[in-house]
Amino acid sequence: MMGDPLLSVFPPALLRLILCGGGGLPTAWGPLEWGYLAPWNPARGEVVDPMFLTIHDPLRDVGNWRLPLDHWRARIEIVAAWMLGFYAFACTMRVDVGVQITFRMFELADTGPDVLCWDAETGAAIGDGRDLPTLPRHYLIHDPAVALLLSLFDVPEIRARIMALAADAAVG
Repeated sequence: MMGDPLLSVFPPALLRLILCGGGGLPTAWGPLEWGYLAPWNPARGEVVDPMFLTIHDPLRDVGNWRLPLDHWRARIEIVAAWMLGFYAFACTMRVDVGVQITFRMFELADTGPDVLCWDAETGAAIGDGRDLPTLPRHYLIHDPAVALLLSLFDVPEIRARIMALAADAAVG
């Protein structure tokens, strides 16, 4: 597993979706790290800096902020489910020794999980699902949850949906 990702790993529209929600996703709560953990306040779109009692907007200045994955993994996986067209309340991801990435999504109305799998070396969907050709490249660099999110963002239809959502947020 790689280290916690800098927020700059995520394109701005995807970062807005992760932190601020939209399109049916609620806003996220949790700590962001900038040498120490600071709470993200989605109601104000800010991170409170406990060292100096100043406010930082990670959406404007992402250079040094990190997402501590032990706190944010569940949120990143729920955003991935949303990107895949599911409204999941819980997700789990398993990687079988670099061979296969398995993603399970549990929805409120379902009796069982929706399961999608990809070959980590090729990005090919195993069974139902969409191929993710950029998954192997992202997987070499990032934690599997981050790699999946970035690979989904590389799919043109998904990227267009997120960019439209970000444009709506900028107008509103």
